[in-house]
Amino acid sequence: MEPELGLFLVADGLGGHQAGEVASRLALETIVDALRRRDLDDLLGGDDGGRSEAVKAAVAEANGRIRHENDRLGHGEDSMGTTVVGLLLETPEQAVIFHVGDSRIYRLRDGRLEQMTRDHSLHQQWLDGGGGGAEPKKNVILRALGPFPEAEAEVAAVPTRPGDVWLLCSDGLTGMVEDDEIAKIIATHPNLESACQALIDAANDAGGKDNITAVLVRR
Repeated sequence: MEPELGLFLVADGLGGHQAGEVASRLALETIVDALRRRDLDDLLGGDDGGRSEAVKAAVAEANGRIRHENDRLGHGEDSMGTTVVGLLLETPEQAVIFHVGDSRIYRLRDGRLEQMTRDHSLHQQWLDGGGGGAEPKKNVILRALGPFPEAEAEVAAVPTRPGDVWLLCSDGLTGMVEDDEIAKIIATHPNLESACQALIDAANDAGGKDNITAVLVRR
């Protein structure tokens, strides 16, 4: 988290790949460094196109750094990689969200939890196509940092207002806890720290089959 930038990030190393935790760390470090190099007034006060390009360039730089590390270590097809999802709170009325892979951002407003990103996954592609034929596994992702030569972030400017709660999380949470339960947990806990721990506990209680990462931010 980089509060002075209004920037919050979650990266989830790819399961079954070498050193996913290294890839996620490299992604976070590189994105933060790349955005810090931008003029802060330009980043937070510039036009939407400029912000979008700044975020995409930072994510592309992270992808290149992870791929370079894969080459240096001699990783073959089982190269390390990571998803990433980010929130940039720029004004009281607007936020910028971005993601690569199947980590997600949700917005809780007036008790309603809304998924703000769409997974870059084979399963989501299948759903978008009408869901015909055999259902693919949910963990096959189509974009990630590290395994692919290019990993373009999907970026959007979205409205925000006081009282909004933003959840950034890995699929280790959303794969185990339903959206309605996530909303209930956030709404019934006295603070975001305890709500975050409760979300992780709920995912573990449901089986905890994957890494569970969650960040909660109140506007």
